[in-house]
Amino acid sequence: MKDEDEKMVRVTVRMPVTQRDQLAKRAEKAGVPMAEYVRSVLTKKVLAVEPPDELWPLMENLYSIHDMLLRIRKPEFTEAARRLEQAILDLQAALTEPRKAAS
Repeated sequence: MKDEDEKMVRVTVRMPVTQRDQLAKRAEKAGVPMAEYVRSVLTKKVLAVEPPDELWPLMENLYSIHDMLLRIRKPEFTEAARRLEQAILDLQAALTEPRKAAS
């Protein structure tokens, strides 16, 4: 959050349209205006990133496989289900937790 007394100034930067479009996509994915995204990159501020829409159906599918493994009731399948569950949680965390802005 900025100081109430801090004066904001405009900075103009020239770049190829493709780079500007990349910035716009990244800002949209992070759910912030492009100016805020650029400031976060410069200050290495932590941003939350919106996960891709495909994540949740994929997670449901993986948990369905997890549940099938648990129903087999053999130690090796129980261990596989445990490892799969941890991989699912790691994947979800990697795609949904706030992270340092790209530099």
